[in-house]
Formats: sequence, C-alpha cells, structure tokens
Amino acid sequence: MLLLRSSRGDVVLWRAADGARCGGLRLWGGPRTSLWSALGADGVLRVWVGDQVLGLDWRTLTAAC
Repeated sequence: MLLLRSSRGDVVLWRAADGARCGGLRLWGGPRTSLWSALGADGVLRVWVGDQVLGLDWRTLTAAC
C-alpha cells in the first residue's frame, strides 16, 4: 500500500503491486497548509491537515484493496 497526502487535503491510497487506486478522501487544505500523518499500533491512521485532525480506521480504509 502507498499512502499519498497533499497539503491541499488529499489523502489517497494506492495498491503498490499494480497501481490501482483503492480509496481516498479530501479535507480542506491550502498550498501552505501543514500536514502530518501516522499509523498507530491501534490501527488508526491519524491525519492532520491545516487545523483539522481526524482518525481513520486503517482496516476500513484499505478494505477495497
């Protein structure tokens, strides 16, 4: 799996083996927005874009892959 994120708020998951897009979402962001993400041991992907922080269930997010 390859997780791509952008300061414009895009969070996209790609399957590395064949390049298929598995899922994604978009948050509000801008070109100079701070961003950070981390996958915790609890299976929650934490994403920070600008002033938004959210937690995503990694198993649910990757289910399409």
